[in-house]
Amino acid sequence: MLGLDGRAFWEGDPEEVRAQRGAPWPWFEPVLGVLGEVTVVRSRSASAPGRFARKTLGTGPTVLDERRVGVLDLWGEDGGHLRLVEGLTDSGDSRAPFRTLVETITSAAPGLRITARRVCRPEESRAAGEPGEAVVRSGWPTFEEHTRLCWLHLHGR
Repeated sequence: MLGLDGRAFWEGDPEEVRAQRGAPWPWFEPVLGVLGEVTVVRSRSASAPGRFARKTLGTGPTVLDERRVGVLDLWGEDGGHLRLVEGLTDSGDSRAPFRTLVETITSAAPGLRITARRVCRPEESRAAGEPGEAVVRSGWPTFEEHTRLCWLHLHGR
């Protein structure tokens, strides 16, 4: 599901996304669960390449914030796909953490195969942008590739 700006809604600002109401659960029998954590890094790009700045601040980007977001992709036999994202998936009980929700789903579906948790970090690259500009990088592209490969591996396609 894409937001109005064309980005996947789970990549947006969590506070803005929480204010929106999600779609109801599209029920299907899941056969594969791909479990992971996606790292989102917010940084400030390197400052101007002046001699003083290079000596005192260094030449690389400055990390402002780093967080991990839990995710569980559920795949149905027919290729149906449902993504549960920590902090964005409403479990009906505001006190239930994401881990409890994942455990409940996995125990309710006896034939469900769950992959080992995969931590997906952003690719190591220089933060692009104007000097001093805030830049956000995430491991979402890596997780997207991982979950699709797990699905293809299960079905031998």
